[in-house]
Parts: sequence; structure tokens; C-alpha cells
Amino acid sequence: MWMHIHHISQPFDLTDMDWSPELWVACHDDDEQNARLARHLWEDNGLDVPETFLDDLLTFLGLQSP
Repeated sequence: MWMHIHHISQPFDLTDMDWSPELWVACHDDDEQNARLARHLWEDNGLDVPETFLDDLLTFLGLQSP
């Protein structure tokens, strides 16, 4: 079950991370409130998608790299 990030009430400091596949997926959530908050966290923490994101994303999703 996915956590609803709109239940988060405190700021998150993710600046020690380069990127987060979990948060990237949440940015594309069907629940617009989740997606909006995830994008806000993404932007506030200056996260970016690396060139190697596909391998990380596939691993996160439980799939194998091509």
C-alpha cells in the first residue's frame, strides 16, 4: 500500500540525496495532492534525475534492467 504523502506535516531535508526513485514515482501519482506535494519536496530539495536513473527505477519497481 502506498503511503499518502499528504499526511506529512513536517519539512523533509533530502539535500543529502541526489535523487529518490520513490519520490520521483510519487511526483507522478494519480492522486493530485500526493503528486503536488511530491513535486514540492523534489523542488525544495534540489533533486535531479541522473543519467543512470533507469537502472535504479527498474530495481525500485522490482524489474530487471534491459
